[in-house]
Amino acid sequence: MVRKSITSFFDEFRAKRIANYLNKYLAPGETVIDCGCGSLRIAQILQQLTGVKVYGADMIDLNQTKLNFCICSGENLAFATRCVSVVCLIFVLHHIENPIEALKECLRVANLRVIILEDVFQNSVEKKLTALLDWIGNRSISSDMNMPFNFRSEKEWKDIFAALNVRLVAVECIRPVPWRLSRHRLFILDKKYENRN
Repeated sequence: MVRKSITSFFDEFRAKRIANYLNKYLAPGETVIDCGCGSLRIAQILQQLTGVKVYGADMIDLNQTKLNFCICSGENLAFATRCVSVVCLIFVLHHIENPIEALKECLRVANLRVIILEDVFQNSVEKKLTALLDWIGNRSISSDMNMPFNFRSEKEWKDIFAALNVRLVAVECIRPVPWRLSRHRLFILDKKYENRN
């Protein structure tokens, strides 16, 4: 019981910190899909903070809220083109077998912007540490979670965004968990500047 309450406290602390980072990139009345939503706690807090309407999508059902949720893969979202204002990918792209295809799907579904929060690394040692920390953190949540460890460096992500002809309008170094020994980047992709050739 003590272990569960410590885990719940930690999860809530992390969810609130992440929601506070994302808060300034969302506006009341916008619709949001949290792709790879997990428990949907971050989405629930975002909805309360900003007045957005959030829907969840994930491969496994870990939903701990009353928010609308559907099971689908990031590479094949069960949503119409440009049907929501924003798609969020919160520490999910490295869990997907083909993260670039998933990113393309999110860009298809979003009308205004895509918000990405990812672990990044600067060298091979950091990449291995990031994978280890990810494995430890996620195995306690679900043994069904996909773990291909498709981590990228910040530069690799920026190159991918450029290749997809979408404008990166903001990059932030953030700390969802201040004591965790890994790097995190928040990327904001703005569809208004998307090259539609």
